[in-house]
Amino acid sequence: MTDGEAIFGNMAHPFRKFFFALLPKAAMSRATGRLMACELKGVSSMCKALFVRFCKPDLSEAELPPDAYPTAQALFTRRLRPGARPVADAPLVSPVDARLRTAGTVEAPDLEMTQVKGVEYTLAQLVGDERLAESFSGGRWGVFYLAPFNYHRIHAPCDAELEEVVHLPGNFWPVNDWSVEAVPGLFAVNERVVAVLKHPSGARALMVMVAATNVGQIRLAADPEFASNGAPRRAARRWKPEGKTSFARGEEFGTFMFGSTVVLVLDRAWEGLLPEPPFSALGQAVRMGQKI
Repeated sequence: MTDGEAIFGNMAHPFRKFFFALLPKAAMSRATGRLMACELKGVSSMCKALFVRFCKPDLSEAELPPDAYPTAQALFTRRLRPGARPVADAPLVSPVDARLRTAGTVEAPDLEMTQVKGVEYTLAQLVGDERLAESFSGGRWGVFYLAPFNYHRIHAPCDAELEEVVHLPGNFWPVNDWSVEAVPGLFAVNERVVAVLKHPSGARALMVMVAATNVGQIRLAADPEFASNGAPRRAARRWKPEGKTSFARGEEFGTFMFGSTVVLVLDRAWEGLLPEPPFSALGQAVRMGQKI
């Protein structure tokens, strides 16, 4: 646990939930984003120092030396130096540096997914589309949690064509362990972006990027004009980006502007592509490009 995660670590779950429920989390996250992106030297230096002090990121693999980043936001969303994440020769790889928190099968008829033991949500709630969810019945899913110290760029989990993007505005609860235990249906409540991917074989995947408290923005390589957590709040929408839509396995796909979660869902066609069931490294840290 980092110092940043420990700030609320000794507070009882009910009090933490009550406290965070009162906060204007979307507005607070946008304000944090502006502070993180401030280029005034004194403010930038302070924010970068606080980020390094509390989150303890590993900067040894960063593309640039820490002093070369003009803002804390730029440091947080740093790229890695070339070769730092070799991409495995496998049909499916981890899209992020993260901990593989949970995994399971999308079971018919309710298409329920487990948040933690005893707390479920449905795939339809997660992606906002019952018909889309039903097409993944019987498939496998895995939840990847990115802590603040992790590298925060998101990469394609497979060779894929981006069929469409769905943006579902929502809340901005934290996504750390206590929140997952305390907030029912957290991943289907928070703001999220759903990418519908099609492998050259025809197998399909859903990469659901879930926003979290502080900054709360998700950006996409396929649509540089898009950023979640906009003001004023927008309605849900779905679209086919006009920019880049073909991605190679391990290619940069998007960016989390702060710690968050990726839910990766595979349809049943992946059973014929993968030599063994995916998401076997439960509870373990995984790195972008690693076979999963």
